Amino acid sequence: MFSLLKSARLLFVCFLSVGLCHQAVASEPKGGKTPLRVEDRTDKSVWHSFQHPANESEERTALMGELDTLKYDDDTATWYLCCPDEYGYDLFNVRFTPAWDYQLKSALFLFYYKTGNGAVRIYVWEDTSGYPAQKIDSVDVPHAHIQFYPDWTTVDFSSKNITFRSVSDFHVGYTPLGPPETDTVAIISDDGLPVGTEHRSIEFWGGAWGTMYDDWGLDVNFMIRAVVEKISDVECDTIPLHAGWQWISTNIDPNPCEMESLFGNCWNDLDIIIACDGSFCIPGVGCWIDCWNVSEMYKLHMAAVCTIQVCGNKVPTDDSIFLPEGWSCIPYFPECKLEPETAVVTIWDNLDILKNDDGEFCIPGVGCWIVCMEPNEGYKVHLSHADTLIYPTTCPPCPPPFAKKKSFQGFARTTHFNYLGNTGESYSIVVNSVDLNGKPPEVGDEIGVFTSSGLCVGGRVWQDDILGIAVWQNDDRTEVVDGFQTGEQIVFKLWDKSGNKEIELSISFERGDGRFGTDAYTLVNLKGVSAQQPEKFELAQNYPNPFNPETRIKYTVDSRQTHSIPITLKIYNILGQLVKTLVDEAQEPGRYEVIWDGKDEEGNDVVSGIYFYQLTTGEFSQTKKMILIK
Repeated sequence: MFSLLKSARLLFVCFLSVGLCHQAVASEPKGGKTPLRVEDRTDKSVWHSFQHPANESEERTALMGELDTLKYDDDTATWYLCCPDEYGYDLFNVRFTPAWDYQLKSALFLFYYKTGNGAVRIYVWEDTSGYPAQKIDSVDVPHAHIQFYPDWTTVDFSSKNITFRSVSDFHVGYTPLGPPETDTVAIISDDGLPVGTEHRSIEFWGGAWGTMYDDWGLDVNFMIRAVVEKISDVECDTIPLHAGWQWISTNIDPNPCEMESLFGNCWNDLDIIIACDGSFCIPGVGCWIDCWNVSEMYKLHMAAVCTIQVCGNKVPTDDSIFLPEGWSCIPYFPECKLEPETAVVTIWDNLDILKNDDGEFCIPGVGCWIVCMEPNEGYKVHLSHADTLIYPTTCPPCPPPFAKKKSFQGFARTTHFNYLGNTGESYSIVVNSVDLNGKPPEVGDEIGVFTSSGLCVGGRVWQDDILGIAVWQNDDRTEVVDGFQTGEQIVFKLWDKSGNKEIELSISFERGDGRFGTDAYTLVNLKGVSAQQPEKFELAQNYPNPFNPETRIKYTVDSRQTHSIPITLKIYNILGQLVKTLVDEAQEPGRYEVIWDGKDEEGNDVVSGIYFYQLTTGEFSQTKKMILIK
């Protein structure tokens, strides 16, 4: 149907002599759009400033900072073609193929006045299979600013920071904005001879794109040109972003450098981005970061997964970065993974701590829990004295975790002690030793770190060696308290896996004053307070209560017992019927905790209501009430 419509379409013939567009029937099988002939210009001086080889693949001599004009017309202003015509909406454009990496500075149009006084909209599109695809940008030009033949209309794009990679096609075109019955702005073309093979002049009509050659058998070149500036050493860095908090950096000094331009389509998924000096941008609210500084990293929170592309000049890997005493945010320039000891060797002697956004860290002379530093990651360092960071230009292989020294055990997450995790900012704690009555913990036991109010903010599984723990600060963006506040007291607990009990730990500080965030890191030795074992049997109230779907029940076994004793902990319904046996075994003195998941002995979910749990051992028995609400 579309092809029939095309072949049946009547064509405009635009006559300079009468200034009107008339209908004509195609005389050739392919159609034959018959535009008006403009008088041949033997004096080409009027276009002298726009001279450029027609073949874009020719060797260029453009230098950085010099403007170059891309064009495909042959300077012979021969025809003009009306846009729109009486058949409705039209978009005329030219497909450009840059030979180098370019920034678009302006676009040139040789318009011919027909009717009305409407504005025109100038478009720049990406290319897909030779036709316009996604719009990059557009500029509206009021009628009063339009120049008509023989003068050229210049449309400035220099502030748009539109860049193109070599041999990546793009399109520049226009359409009038006024009603087609009253406002017509024609474009002039060359004579279309000799007929070529590239067919770069394109129109949109009847709901589809087509070249002028395919639609009308005319290989004319619209007199639309692109003025560009060659970009020296343009590189692009693709940075994947995940939902939540992260620290990012790049080795590209971006152009454009404004945050909204850098994030592009990801801007709407960005919640906040924060610079090391505390300045920030919140889309839709305001931006107080002037430009991306390649010598820093940035902390951001994303609402969804997205990917940004940063383009500009690549920074030399060994470009020096001055770092003052104290905390600094650093980017990562190498294009390969490196061990921290290799990557930051120039500041190693003055380095107190290096850490990443996952809470992993390195402390020279103590331990390192970062396997490799990686491209696009951001890092924080604390220096005892000012120093200069210079990354190495070589890339020795970064060994896998199992090849690292024994003190690297990774950050295995705890299963007994529950905490939220990455809230955007961590504090580093090193547990140098744990003494439990002269013995260390068993492998698989857990160390939990708490605030004085009892909130767990971090923890790690004991691996029979020095232990690095990341604890997480409260995220002020949320109303819920999900981490520590700087200055709060640090509390440690140990979970005895084999005995299924928690043990309070006393603290001896080698570095730090016992409070979160008041030093670069905290180094401690811990000791089990076994002398404070409970001297009586006790059953605590379950938590939470009411609950859904599970609740925790804590109890203590009398420390005055000299051996393990039989313990039972059972759940009953309001009729006194046994629902579930949680504990039925002999246990040593200590503190214990079990979880009831709201299921009976057969694994079926029980109904909402009041339930009783009873602890029994020898002469001691205690019962408490709890409520399940679904």
